[in-house]
Amino acid sequence: MSKFFFKNAFSFFRAALVAIVLFSCNSVPDEIPADLDASQLIQLGQDKYDAGKYKASEMYFNAVLERYGTDIKRYVEAKYELGHLFIKTKKYENAYNNFNEILEIYENVPAGLPGAYKRLSQIELEKIPQKALDETK
Repeated sequence: MSKFFFKNAFSFFRAALVAIVLFSCNSVPDEIPADLDASQLIQLGQDKYDAGKYKASEMYFNAVLERYGTDIKRYVEAKYELGHLFIKTKKYENAYNNFNEILEIYENVPAGLPGAYKRLSQIELEKIPQKALDETK
């Protein structure tokens, strides 16, 4: 066999290996451990967000909503994190809905919620392009 064949075969296998490694790094967890508390799930979601693994990040934030959604503080925190993620991934309608829901909660829940998420939601809403806002209404 010629040097040309071996050189091209080696390049092909090297490219395939790189593709496999990159694909596996972007994967989402098959299952989220049931023993994680809300803070741990939020932290894992933030870590995945920081690493650019947005689907995994979304899974962790949704796990907070599913497991701890009756705790209004955790619900608002997870909704905010999801909204922030949706801004990053340009899913503006989802972001808009999340931030507006948070603001509605602040209007209807008497006290006990951290005020930061109300203000942060208002700031994040301002990041949504007007054209995207027009399409969501």
